[in-house]
Amino acid sequence: GVLLISGATTAFSERVFLNRNRFKQTLPIHMAIGIMCLIFSLLEIRYHGEKQFLMSIIKSLKGHDKHT
Repeated sequence: GVLLISGATTAFSERVFLNRNRFKQTLPIHMAIGIMCLIFSLLEIRYHGEKQFLMSIIKSLKGHDKHT
């Protein structure tokens, strides 16, 4: 949930705020939005249950590596 929203927000920020012609002026805005999304995602993972979802993905990937 929150990881998809965070990724979409960062992609939206890149398209809307990041200007390649004025890169140095627009990069701080894009970076601030990206850092806020990262912090929000980390807090959500840590405190609201998506940690279990990510751990199940990691366990399945580790099990997949053992079989190859």
